[in-house]
Amino acid sequence: MDPFTSQMVSEHKTLLWIAGIVLALSNVLILWLGNIRRKGRQGERNVVKCLANGLPDGYILLNDVYLPRKGGGTTQIDHIVVSQYGIFVIETKNYSGWIFGRENDAEWTETFPGQKYHFSNPIRQNYAHICALAECLGISKDYFHGVVAFTEKCTFKTPMPDGVVYTIGLADYIKSFDRVRIDPSQVPETAEAIRKWAAEVGDNPAKAHVAFLNRKKRG
Repeated sequence: MDPFTSQMVSEHKTLLWIAGIVLALSNVLILWLGNIRRKGRQGERNVVKCLANGLPDGYILLNDVYLPRKGGGTTQIDHIVVSQYGIFVIETKNYSGWIFGRENDAEWTETFPGQKYHFSNPIRQNYAHICALAECLGISKDYFHGVVAFTEKCTFKTPMPDGVVYTIGLADYIKSFDRVRIDPSQVPETAEAIRKWAAEVGDNPAKAHVAFLNRKKRG
């Protein structure tokens, strides 16, 4: 084999090796993302169960709500509880390990032995949901309570900020609010208004939301 042909074969083998690595990493990434989605759905199901069993009559629970955003796009809210004591906007986090995070930190950290993962401050994330919901309903943000619920699989190593609770105490936290903010007769109307806004997103809101996020990433 002449030197030129030998070099071509070598380069071809190298490209095949690189392609194999890229394919393997892609498969790992797909599995990892799928696991995150499954964990998220399980956490949301746990919250639904806790709220359904823990809240008395007069509290209306809405789950997995997609809303249109001003200027285009959508926002997704894990859970909304409408009551005479306000509208509770709930972000669910199904994390494990140790959690480090303070109210004003841009990022929080999930830590395992020898591993560390950063994620966006969920309080800020949830505040954006409150803003979107207040905009849709045309009411002040004073009517809302932001709540971030973590499953008991994780342990906070920093003091839990106000409005951040474990799932097991979520219903009791909501029931601790006793200042009337919405006329009881308007609670069903408010919940129905949220449903109507959610219907504006279309028949497949999850698909529309993913498409919006992809467009946002592309810039």
